[in-house]
Amino acid sequence: MVWACRVAVCRGAAKLLTAAVMGWAALLPAGHADAADDAVKAFGKVSVTTHSVPADVIQRYAQHQPSAPVKGESTLTNALLADTVNWAAPPLAVETTGNPYVISLRVRGQVLQDGDASSLWQAGWAEDGVERSLIVPGAARTGAKAGDTFDVQVASAPVQFKEGHAAMVPVLSFVRAGNLRIDAVEVTVWSGLPKTSWREWLLPFQGAGVGLVMLVLLWWWRRR
Repeated sequence: MVWACRVAVCRGAAKLLTAAVMGWAALLPAGHADAADDAVKAFGKVSVTTHSVPADVIQRYAQHQPSAPVKGESTLTNALLADTVNWAAPPLAVETTGNPYVISLRVRGQVLQDGDASSLWQAGWAEDGVERSLIVPGAARTGAKAGDTFDVQVASAPVQFKEGHAAMVPVLSFVRAGNLRIDAVEVTVWSGLPKTSWREWLLPFQGAGVGLVMLVLLWWWRRR
């Protein structure tokens, strides 16, 4: 009889724990899928300007031959030293009150064969002939099928300007693509920090929340 009661209590605790964890998980934001998504992701508070890369530049992407890597250099360094196809957006004014600034890309195309599809880019800013660019990570799809739509949105690292500039030029450099035909690229400049939903605010506390639930249930079980 006692053993049956203990089993019932354990089962009840397990059910409570499962329900609590599932409830907590329901509050958390879902991850972004690799599949195409028509919604534009916000990488900043305000969209300052958006431009489509011209068709003749897109054609040059298809004709581009990636340069050979330099022996002894890291993958990141080789990506920064590689030959690129460059495009510059019209100049725009930036202010310190608009910090940070982010350049985002929406790359659209088609997967050529079964497998991973990827593209590698640099994005940055130029002024008076001086350009500073960084690698833009994540413009890829894993486990894609031949003919799949490639629609990926990624962004550069945020940049803080120490003073205002009247004519900063957003620049985009194409490094290479793998198993991908690029049909269109959209470039957006964002200003300010993106809005954070209450679910995203809870995300860092996911582990602590689950741990707290388990502690409460353990206390309840011992009291029984």
